[in-house]
Amino acid sequence: MLYMNKQQLLLLKIAASAVFLGRGWQFLLWDAPYRSFFWDESLMGPVARSLGYDWSTYLNELATDGNIGKLVVISGIIFLLCAFAVWILPRWKRGLFPVILLGVFQLLFLSFLYWKEHFYILAQLIEYSLQWSTPLFLLYVIKKGATSSKMFFLLKVAVALTFVGHGLYALGVFFPVPANFTVMTVQILGVSQEQALQFLFWAGILDMVVGVGVFLPAKWAQWIVLYAVFWGLATTAARIWAHFYIDNLEFVFWRWVPEALFRVPHFLMPFFLWKVLDTETTGGTVFM
Repeated sequence: MLYMNKQQLLLLKIAASAVFLGRGWQFLLWDAPYRSFFWDESLMGPVARSLGYDWSTYLNELATDGNIGKLVVISGIIFLLCAFAVWILPRWKRGLFPVILLGVFQLLFLSFLYWKEHFYILAQLIEYSLQWSTPLFLLYVIKKGATSSKMFFLLKVAVALTFVGHGLYALGVFFPVPANFTVMTVQILGVSQEQALQFLFWAGILDMVVGVGVFLPAKWAQWIVLYAVFWGLATTAARIWAHFYIDNLEFVFWRWVPEALFRVPHFLMPFFLWKVLDTETTGGTVFM
């Protein structure tokens, strides 16, 4: 076990709060893909029948657009409550843990919804690993009062899955490279579409290197994780940078800042891990 200090706690709180704030912002202002779930007869048909409704009655009485919209708003409010709650931990720990766990459940559910929307492509599911797991790492540290080798291993797994998920998309091995990846690359780097695809290919290769490299001995892994910090920050900032227009700053702020916020763990959690690995290679005490 490694003693927890304020620096560790601050990093985890910033990352967890950013995810909750970004998702709450998204839900309250831009909606969420709940309808694709509640209007899917293959998934919800058995549930409706178990409640005594045929499919038509279920749609007209329970799963109305208005009711789903209300659920989205409630979920967004819960996300915002979680974003606030992480800052008053570990005070009121017992009362706040269930609230944050509810927020984690919502993050997991959202990951499933996006996975479903993208035809159950594995890359889509695993790329959210750092987003939903970050609050769990925070709760673990607060509950135990310390970190542990088990937690660091699970953090490595979360980092690896997130970067492998991105890498699979960038490589376009099992599916076409997402158009938004190409568009953002063209807009930021000012290159052609063909050059953007080449850039994304090599970025995808490096993502796969991260997926393996985080498990190497610390003296090598620390440099790979340091790259993950840089690339995670770059891809997070790209959401704003690629869509930045000086004559439309209000739209950029309201639409793309939340997209960057819930990606903050993509660089902050690798930074958390890098601090540990860097200290391990120098024989020091973690975060002291």
